Amino acid sequence: MFFSPTVKYEPAYFHSDVIFLMDSSSYVGANNYILEKNFVKLMARLLNLANNRSRVALYTFSDRPQLEITFDGYEDRAAFESAVNNAPHLQGSRRIDRAFESAAQLLRTKSRDSVPKYVVLLTSGMQTRTADTRTLEASSQQVRFYGGRVFVVAILTGGYSIRDFYPAVQRPNDAFPITSFVDLLPRAPAFASRMMGSWRK
Repeated sequence: MFFSPTVKYEPAYFHSDVIFLMDSSSYVGANNYILEKNFVKLMARLLNLANNRSRVALYTFSDRPQLEITFDGYEDRAAFESAVNNAPHLQGSRRIDRAFESAAQLLRTKSRDSVPKYVVLLTSGMQTRTADTRTLEASSQQVRFYGGRVFVVAILTGGYSIRDFYPAVQRPNDAFPITSFVDLLPRAPAFASRMMGSWRK
C-alpha cells in the first residue's frame, strides 16, 4: 500500500543519488522488517526514482553491510521494488559504523558529481559496541567527505532519544524521530519533503 503524498514540491525536477541503509539486525522483527521495506519503496517513489532522474541504492546491515541494490542495478521502478522485497533479513548485531563506511565507498566510486547525494540511515536503535566500533560521528564523516549528506530515520522503540543520533548528522533537523514502525509510511512524505527542501537551500 502506498500513500498519496501531499507535499509542496515538484519531484520531476529533483535528481539525486540516494543510498538507504536498512537495519536488518535481530533487533528488527520479521513484520517490522517488511514495514522498513515498504518505507524504502515509498521513499524511492517520493524522491523521483526513474530513468535519468534519481538513482537509489540499498544496503542492508547487521554485523556487516550487504549491498542489495546498486545505482542503476535495476531496469525500472518495479524491478527496484522487487529487489527490495527480496532483501534478506540478516539477523545478528547492529553495526551502523560499517554501514556508513560502505556507503561512503559507494559514493566515492559510483555517485554522480552533478546531483545531491544522500545517505539515509533507517534503524530502530544504536549500534552494537565492540572493541573496534567507530563512533557515529567518525564513520558518518566519511560520507560527508565524499559529498554525501546523512539523514537518520530512527524508530525510537528501545528507550533511545533522537539526540543519540545527532553525531551522525550535520544538523539536528536531519535526524527524524519515528515513534513506531507503523508510523513509517505515514511520515514518509514529510521526510521526503525535508530532504528535498535541504537540497533547495
